[in-house]
Amino acid sequence: SAPLNPSVNRNLRLISKVSARYRILPNLNFTQTANIDFINIRENNFFDPTTADGAPLNGAITDAYNENRTLTTQSLLRYFTTLSSDHNLDALAGFEFQRVNRSNFNATGIGLASGQLKYLGSAAEPQTVGGFSTDYSFVSVLGQVNYNFREKYFLTVSARNDGSSRFGANN
Repeated sequence: SAPLNPSVNRNLRLISKVSARYRILPNLNFTQTANIDFINIRENNFFDPTTADGAPLNGAITDAYNENRTLTTQSLLRYFTTLSSDHNLDALAGFEFQRVNRSNFNATGIGLASGQLKYLGSAAEPQTVGGFSTDYSFVSVLGQVNYNFREKYFLTVSARNDGSSRFGANN
């Protein structure tokens, strides 16, 4: 009964990244990066009322839709220098931002008048209907300093502060 009870899943994913670097001074660079991750999933399950799978419910149909979008940007400023031939120093300052949007819808209907009517709106009775939508963001500020003496002794100091729209006001 597989041809009478089709299950169709359509998945689309797009991942892209663009980056640009600008040399401000011979030892000072600025880099900007943007990333997009997009996911779209559609699912349709149909159970013909004339088959063993569909007969107990007089036919059933389920539609589901999921979409996830993530945008991430990163801005970095990097400085590097050699102080005499013995001392090397590089410093990094950065800002990161991420925005996430997610949404979902799903519904199941039962009681189909015919196996030819393969649309959710043709079901006599809604069985389940659900969905959600959520948006949230992350922001980070970061810094790092690397020092080495004669490429033999190394010291690294770094700091990062993260914030999220999911945290409460006091966090």
